[in-house]
Amino acid sequence: LTLSGPAPSKVLKAPLERAEDDGIVAIAAAGNDSTSEKSYPAAFDSVIAVGATDADGSRSSFSGFGDWVSIYTQGSEFQTIGQAGKGEIRNGTSYSAAVVTGVVARHKSVTPTTSPTDVKERLKATADRNQRGELVLNASRFLAPDQPSQ
Repeated sequence: LTLSGPAPSKVLKAPLERAEDDGIVAIAAAGNDSTSEKSYPAAFDSVIAVGATDADGSRSSFSGFGDWVSIYTQGSEFQTIGQAGKGEIRNGTSYSAAVVTGVVARHKSVTPTTSPTDVKERLKATADRNQRGELVLNASRFLAPDQPSQ
């Protein structure tokens, strides 16, 4: 999800909780207001909230942040194709959320019964930490097959 607002919405909360109960992973952008105030729907417990980093892993100046943000990944200086078909550089947590969504979708395609809670825990367990101690997506580690227990 790439929408955000300062107030929790009952219209969004209930379906997102049902989706989690059904094994669907919900991922949302943390917002581009450079604030620690919660942004919804990202801040719902049933959602993976994604903040933005620069290419070096430091939090982007515009990104929402705080203990309610689950994971960060690059959201600055994204090369995109604009409506006119020309390359453009864009910034935003929506780009970060799209990256995490793709990585999680790949993981779920191989392990479809993985619960949303297990996905969140795996993101945390395989993440790197930036200078502020925030969790930054390590896609290679997240997607690596588990080693058999000995």
